[in-house]
Amino acid sequence: MRRISVVPLLSLCALAYYIALVAYGSSLVGFSLFWALLGVCGFGGSALAEWRRQQGKPPLVGKKLRRALAVLCAAGALVAAGCLAFILTPRTTGGAESCAYLIVLGSGIRRDGNVSATLAERLDAAADYLRAHLEAQAIVSGGQGRFAPFAESQAMAAYLAARGIDANRVAEESRSRDTIENLRFSRRIVRRQTGGDVPVAVLTSDFHLARALLLARRIGFADAVGVAAPTPPLVRVDAYTREILAVLKLCARIILVGVR
Repeated sequence: MRRISVVPLLSLCALAYYIALVAYGSSLVGFSLFWALLGVCGFGGSALAEWRRQQGKPPLVGKKLRRALAVLCAAGALVAAGCLAFILTPRTTGGAESCAYLIVLGSGIRRDGNVSATLAERLDAAADYLRAHLEAQAIVSGGQGRFAPFAESQAMAAYLAARGIDANRVAEESRSRDTIENLRFSRRIVRRQTGGDVPVAVLTSDFHLARALLLARRIGFADAVGVAAPTPPLVRVDAYTREILAVLKLCARIILVGVR
C-alpha cells in the first residue's frame, strides 16, 4: 500500500492559516507571510519528490542527510520548547496597583489607521486598568510602521479617548520601532515628567510579557511589574511562533552586545 504523505495536508493548513490571518486583519507581508511561504515550499517539495518518484529517480535527500536533518529538527524543537517555557512562565506580579505609570506597548495598526485585534486587546486592558487606578498616568508607545498612515501611539491615544480615558492622563511615545525602543523612550518620558524613576507597570499581550519585562528591567525599570492582555485565539499560533524567534534573537543580542 502506498504511504500517504502528510506534507501536502500540512502545507494546505499553513496556506489556509495565512488566508485566515490576512482576513482577520494581519498584514499581507508581515510575519504572517511565513505561513504562506511554508505552505508553498511544502507543496513544491512534495510535487518535486512525486515527480522524481514517477521518473524512477532516487530521492534528493539521502538517508544520512535525512538523519542529520532529523537531529537538527530535534535540537531545534528542544530550543523552541525552552523558549516557550520562558514565554509561558507567569510574569504578572503584585504591586501593579501602586504604579504611577502604565506603559502600553504597541502591536501594529492597519493601513486604514485602525488598531489591530491584538492591540485592541491591549488597549481594552489598559482602559480597564486606568479606570481602576485613577491616579495612574499612561504612556502609549509605538512609532510609525512602514505601511501605517501615522504613528501607532496616535491611534492608541485616540482609542483610549474613545473609551472615556482623559487625554491629559495619556502621553504619546511615537518614535519607537521595537520593544527595546518602546521601553527606552518611555523611560525618558517618565524621567522627564518625574525627575527620576518611579514604579511602572508594563502592559502587553500575554505571549509578549516575559520578554518585555526582561527588557524593562535591563533598561532601568528595576521594579517593573507586568499586566497581561489576552491574545485573540486566531493569532495565537502566529504570535507564539514569532515570539519564540524573538526570544532567540534577544538571547543572541544579550550575549553579543548586551541590552541597556
